[in-house]
Amino acid sequence: MTRLEAAGVEFFAGNGSGPGVRLAHDPDSFDQFMAFLKLYERNRLLALGRHANPLPLFGYRFEYAADGADLTFRGARLGQVRWQEGRVTFTPPLASDSESALSDKAFDEWVARAEYRSSTGG
Repeated sequence: MTRLEAAGVEFFAGNGSGPGVRLAHDPDSFDQFMAFLKLYERNRLLALGRHANPLPLFGYRFEYAADGADLTFRGARLGQVRWQEGRVTFTPPLASDSESALSDKAFDEWVARAEYRSSTGG
C-alpha cells in the first residue's frame, strides 16, 4: 500500500474517460478535503475552459483559504467551497446532496452552477 492509498486515495482505471484518482470514501477530515481540492484543481479544473469563439478561454483556479477555497476565473470570484462543522458546503449550493461531496461529478456540477450564476447575474 502506498502512502496515498493509506491516506484514503483510490486509483482506478476509469470508465471510458481514462484513469483517475479519488478519495476512497466520504471525507472524515479536513486534510482529506484539502487534498481533494488540490487534486481536483490539478486534474480537472485547470483544463476547463469557457466556451468562446473560436477557442475556449482558460483561467479557472482555486484561491485557497484557511477553511477551503474560492473558485475564480481569471481573478473573478465565482463561488466557494468550505469545510464547516465536519462537512463540505458549496456556494452556490449543489442541486442535491445525493452525490458524495468529494467527487468529480459533484465538483463539476458546482463549477457549472457557479459559471451559470456568474453569467446570468443570479
